Amino acid sequence: MNDLDKKIREALSAQDAELFEEFGGEQGLMEMVGDTFRGKRRWLVVLVFIYSIVFFVLAIITAVQFFKADPDNTRDLIMWAMGFLFCNIAVAMLKMWYFMEMNKNSVTREVKRVELQIARLAKRLTMLRSRVYRDPAARAGHSMGNRYSCQECGRMGG
Repeated sequence: MNDLDKKIREALSAQDAELFEEFGGEQGLMEMVGDTFRGKRRWLVVLVFIYSIVFFVLAIITAVQFFKADPDNTRDLIMWAMGFLFCNIAVAMLKMWYFMEMNKNSVTREVKRVELQIARLAKRLTMLRSRVYRDPAARAGHSMGNRYSCQECGRMGG
């Protein structure tokens, strides 16, 4: 936890702190992997995993065949080497897609946390503003320089 997280926790109320604890921690790698299998595109993630396994097995087969091939037959050596190279590139591309998918899920989760915090803040501001409008005594003694806040204490008003 860095200093910014500490300052945020200090500024939050008890209810917000509980919510921050629930959604605030960073997920571990296994939790992020599990989340990809619970998302809307889980069928695509399963398909990518299957293709990754298939291409990995094919890469092993082509590597074994490369070393079994006759050293005098250059064409066969090149074909097995190209098959091995293609399979490894395919596995790398599929894994890169998968990690980008996990990153997208992580960013989406953080954006939803920010949206939730903004919604809670907007609700508090609305409640505070309506309380000040209803209670003239609450506005007494405050010089409302503009429509939104007291110039002396920053209190919301109208």
